Amino acid sequence: MQGSANAAAATAQAEEPDAEAVLRFEAVSRRFTGFAAVDEITLSLRRNEILTLLGPSGCGKTTTLRMAIGLERCTSGRIVHRGVVVDEPKKRIYAPPEARDMGIVFQSYAIWPHMTVFDNVAFPLRVRKLEKSEVRAKVDAALEMVGLGGLAERLGTQLSGGQQQRVAIARGLVFNPDVLLLDEPFSNLDAKLREQVRVDLRILQRELQLAILFVTHDQTEALALSDRLAIMREGRIEQIGAPIDLYLRPATPFVRDFLGHWVKLSGVVQGQAEGMTRVRLADGEELAASEGALAPGADVVAAVRPEEIEFSAAQGAKPRNVIAGTIKTLLFLGPHYEARIAISNGDTVLVHLPRTEEWREGQQLWLRIAPTSVRLWPAASAA
Repeated sequence: MQGSANAAAATAQAEEPDAEAVLRFEAVSRRFTGFAAVDEITLSLRRNEILTLLGPSGCGKTTTLRMAIGLERCTSGRIVHRGVVVDEPKKRIYAPPEARDMGIVFQSYAIWPHMTVFDNVAFPLRVRKLEKSEVRAKVDAALEMVGLGGLAERLGTQLSGGQQQRVAIARGLVFNPDVLLLDEPFSNLDAKLREQVRVDLRILQRELQLAILFVTHDQTEALALSDRLAIMREGRIEQIGAPIDLYLRPATPFVRDFLGHWVKLSGVVQGQAEGMTRVRLADGEELAASEGALAPGADVVAAVRPEEIEFSAAQGAKPRNVIAGTIKTLLFLGPHYEARIAISNGDTVLVHLPRTEEWREGQQLWLRIAPTSVRLWPAASAA
């Protein structure tokens, strides 16, 4: 694929200045002795959007979040909030967290167990020295907003995990910030509750027109919640864009392999015909791709998302753009079967098979791959 063939050039390390930005990182780094946790990132959070930082542990996403609110200092570059510089070491500018109009929800929720729900939520207002009557009104409104209106006098130890998470969100919103920072806020919830809270957060964000900078390592959360998604690797931004664009059109092998699953087949470009790039696979079978302009003889990896493959029982002569496979293991999961399939080149792939068909272990299959689903990567850059 042309975009993939130029993957290195397509890596999104910086953004152009954004008039919609409420928070902007400009060539920001956070360096420790011997390494850079964050390495010269340029990034904008726009009004009324959820921007997610996604990446493996140690990639710098939480450090970026902590620099945004002032819990970490950047060592170079600058951070601008609503047009005001809040951190720029070169000019010795630094605004402490309480001077920044940002709320934050930590992974641990940071709920004080000896304090009531009311006092936990009221803490940011008391730090800002608001009058008691104003504190009461704002806390009551914040608790109603997150569905905890009747729990103001409960202690932190009397709350469920989901309730603690809602208290943390209420505390982050109680002073009406224009930016909310979320650091893995759902990781301590069970799967069913996590799904519900995701929906609730999205509704709340739209109602309040919040800008949210969201940190997670969970791909499902990132894809479901984000307006834009930034993949981080070793302190740098590997690619940024709409979730569907990163999922369908990854710019680098790292983004491709980090976000979801691919079936990858090694081959050699045979040439162009009828607007298609023909690839001969390692086992001698041939595959066509509708995009890519790689020269004949080029070693490539043909990648396709498992959900874009059509499966059928093997029968008769094998059609074009079809790969043979054999079901090695088959597990029924309710909505679908999870199958491990050995394909003709010797690789084994994990796919989902529809429950509307009858399948069995040892059964031979056709894997039909549409040319529009195939992404070609130069073999040297695809690993």
